[in-house]
Amino acid sequence: MLSLRLPFPPGTLRRACRLLAALLLAALALRWTRRRGTSRAGPCGTAHEGCGAGGEGSEKKDKATARLRWWQELNEVKPLLVLPDPTKPSEGLEVAAHQAVQQIAYERLKHGKDWLVRDSDYAVDGKAPTHAAVKSKVNPQFAKLTQEICDGEIMKCLADPKKILLVLDTPLYGTLRELVALEPELRFCQQVVMPQADLHHYFEMVRSSDFYPGVRSQRLDHWLCANAAVGFQCVSAFFDYECRLIGARSARLCPAADVMRYFRFGFPARPRSVFAITVGLEEPAPATEDVDAFVCREARLNGYRAELKEVWKYRMATFLYVIHAEA
Repeated sequence: MLSLRLPFPPGTLRRACRLLAALLLAALALRWTRRRGTSRAGPCGTAHEGCGAGGEGSEKKDKATARLRWWQELNEVKPLLVLPDPTKPSEGLEVAAHQAVQQIAYERLKHGKDWLVRDSDYAVDGKAPTHAAVKSKVNPQFAKLTQEICDGEIMKCLADPKKILLVLDTPLYGTLRELVALEPELRFCQQVVMPQADLHHYFEMVRSSDFYPGVRSQRLDHWLCANAAVGFQCVSAFFDYECRLIGARSARLCPAADVMRYFRFGFPARPRSVFAITVGLEEPAPATEDVDAFVCREARLNGYRAELKEVWKYRMATFLYVIHAEA
């Protein structure tokens, strides 16, 4: 039998093979973990369990972090909320309700976060809202008054592409339905502008084939500020809010400030236009007379006269005006 003598001690080759195999397995494991995105170091500086280690949970956490970062970046793509001064000097006769509301409207600009979207209180299940009985009176009157100030021809008033109807509506299209009943061409008219801050409502509205208005995925305050210099003239506007006149501080939402922007940016069409607003009756405007005084004073400070036509009071209140532009 032939005997083979090796030039190194017995067992060395076996140990070398084991070492080589271990190194190969380690290299393959490292490559796999890198592909799986699990080689990130934890707070201890190493990628081990309990310190940001990989795995399915880590991947989900990474995706959630990326989505949050995307959402934060997206919310920076918005117009700057501003509140300009009145276009006319004060006449020296101040109205207490206007002063109180105006002060809070300015204060609202310093607090809260004006996120791009805001959930609505209206359901999207196709059911009529609890105040449907009141809306069934408000919407026809708003549409009828709009037709009247257009001398019976709303589309003729919209011959100028910068003449618009500015309406806050829901996927039920309660207000638009009444306008379309009087002027069928409004069914597919992009000059019916509808800012919609609720994304669920927005996608419900744009997927419908019953109507095709100019729905915009924006808050009303963002829309007003973004389009202040465009030169739009509102033949009629319906600010159909779901909150009190001074709004929500945390969301930097203030219907009173939007009324101020509407008049101060010069949105009402000349010589006449329709304006309607729905708000809750709470301090500092707990009575219908307080809200009316605020609207009338704000109109006067900017070269308009607000003529109150009707008020509907329920858990909230809707005010319907004809706005007259001064010469």
